[in-house]
Amino acid sequence: MPRRTMHPLPGILGLGLATFLAYVLTLSPSVYLGDSGELTSAAFCLGIPHPSGYPVYTLLGKAFCLLPFGNAGFKVNLMSAFLGTLTVCVVYALICRISRSGVGALTGAGILAFTPVFWWQSVAAEVYTLHALLVASMIWLLWRWDETKDFRWLAAFSLVTGLSFGNHMQTVMLAPAVFFLILSGNPRILTQGKPFLILGLLFTAAFLVYFHLPIRTTAGAAILWGDPDSWERFWAHVSARSHRGGYVFNLTAEAYLDRLKESLAFLWSQFGVTVFLGLWGWWRIRSIRWRSFFLGVVVFDLFYTVFLNTISLEITPFNLSACIVLAIGIGLGVGGVMTWCEEKAARMAGVVKAGCGVIPLMFL
Repeated sequence: MPRRTMHPLPGILGLGLATFLAYVLTLSPSVYLGDSGELTSAAFCLGIPHPSGYPVYTLLGKAFCLLPFGNAGFKVNLMSAFLGTLTVCVVYALICRISRSGVGALTGAGILAFTPVFWWQSVAAEVYTLHALLVASMIWLLWRWDETKDFRWLAAFSLVTGLSFGNHMQTVMLAPAVFFLILSGNPRILTQGKPFLILGLLFTAAFLVYFHLPIRTTAGAAILWGDPDSWERFWAHVSARSHRGGYVFNLTAEAYLDRLKESLAFLWSQFGVTVFLGLWGWWRIRSIRWRSFFLGVVVFDLFYTVFLNTISLEITPFNLSACIVLAIGIGLGVGGVMTWCEEKAARMAGVVKAGCGVIPLMFL
């Protein structure tokens, strides 16, 4: 059966507008709890928040602070809503690209949009919707590169990866899965001089955003966490060295097992029984390389959550990468259901489409 042409733009616009409206209607009107106040203040004055400094987030936040309406807290909260909406749109486009199913894309991306953790992060100032957007964009760019073998997609991926590191160092946990996918797809791409040089330059150019830290320190910004105007203090801040002693490999084996159970229970609390649909969608991916890639993203995301940063999951949502993978799997699973209906029982397709369209509403 020939693959259908799928035009995702109407679905992206429809889901994007609905998602953004829901976020705006539930947006925190001012500074929220946790790191919200610190991050808002840092964006407003172009300062330096806690390690690792989050320069990409700070610079984007400053741009939103220039909006001619609302208080600073509302403006930076609005940025979270905007970035969360963009993440949902990228996930929708990716599911469409893989499955050619608009219903699957709507279901997977819609569920992600209205899971409690993602909705919570999209209505208050935090760095995690930007992290989610960059992670989703990295996966989409990798898919396009693997699909077309056009080096330009991989070059764009390298640039976005550098920006992602400029926002949150948890990006490093994607490295094993990314290197596996690239090297298994084209093992020479990272050993050839010119391509490797281009990728390295693009990554470095984006990563140079961290020069924001010493520049703003020298300028005397109002918030200067860590005072990173020397190499030693700069590296300590960017690498979060001061945090590692308190949160990294600091528990007993029994406590780590409890942490793993807590992390898995957290994912179940967000997706419920649709987790099984996500697992089936993952299994339906024809490419073993891509199945291995998505599994690697989830495994190393859990590794980070369990071993490398033991802050309570009720405070900090470290599992957003796993949430994105689950949402993609759910979309692919629904796409598979639709394909089966269209091939085996065409009369059922309309009923199933209506039912799948209602699933995201269950998360409201």
